[in-house]
Amino acid sequence: MKIFVSTYYSKIDDKGRVSIPAAFRHVVEQKGEMLVYGYNSLNNECIELCTPDRILQIQGMIEALDVFSQERDLLAVTVLGASEALGIDAKGRIVLPERLINFAALEKEVAFVGKGTTFEIWDRQKFNQYFADARAIVKKNGLILKPHTNGGAHG
Repeated sequence: MKIFVSTYYSKIDDKGRVSIPAAFRHVVEQKGEMLVYGYNSLNNECIELCTPDRILQIQGMIEALDVFSQERDLLAVTVLGASEALGIDAKGRIVLPERLINFAALEKEVAFVGKGTTFEIWDRQKFNQYFADARAIVKKNGLILKPHTNGGAHG
């Protein structure tokens, strides 16, 4: 399974178009449709993007919540209600809606950040600062990944 990894830099043109990095386009293409969904990140001042498969997984997780719960309603509104289907043109570009550009406070230079099943678009300067801060926190707190165990023996 191909995932979104690494960080790439690009520029937004005056029409709000930006080229998706070739490595990210390849992941999208393998999923079968040259389309991504973009929405306001719930964690950072950036745009989060995912494939149609992933937005359907998110929608399924939301649908699994109690039909009349506030949690379901809030998540549906803030993720699905804020999502935009963004077609990738023949040159590998998407057009970012002004609403998303404004939310992420994007200037001309942006960073594409791979996060596995999703990727983000950040203002380049803001991302560089966030990355430095995140790395410092990881080091300071000794954050590490631990192997997932299912209770069975490893051999």
